[in-house]
Amino acid sequence: MAGEITPFSLERALESDIKKLEAEVRAVKNSAEHKEMRPREAAKESLRAFIPQSVPQQANTSKASDAGGFLPVYMQDEPAGRRLEVERLIEVSLRDGFAKAFAEAAKSGAFMVDALHDALATKIYPELQKRGLL
Repeated sequence: MAGEITPFSLERALESDIKKLEAEVRAVKNSAEHKEMRPREAAKESLRAFIPQSVPQQANTSKASDAGGFLPVYMQDEPAGRRLEVERLIEVSLRDGFAKAFAEAAKSGAFMVDALHDALATKIYPELQKRGLL
């Protein structure tokens, strides 16, 4: 599961989510408060549009992903079940849409939403670069 989004997995993602994400990236890049934001942080900020309003959102303070994958470094100390749950939610996001995955993550609490947010941002970053958005 680690690595870049493949054309096959991107095809499975809802195109409307991809289009919405592209619009969010442009909006973030054009906003005065985010002008100096690094590209990876812009990708993360753009994904916030898919997080349900009822979930408290934390500031962008997460550490980078582990060397070979997309899970945030802080997930390395989590039980295997939680890591697998984030991986499953990534698959849900690519199959059924980002909003659905975040809604499912919210059922497990803010930590899982943050973990999904950080992992998904890392997972989609190369595709956003390829599309010339970052």
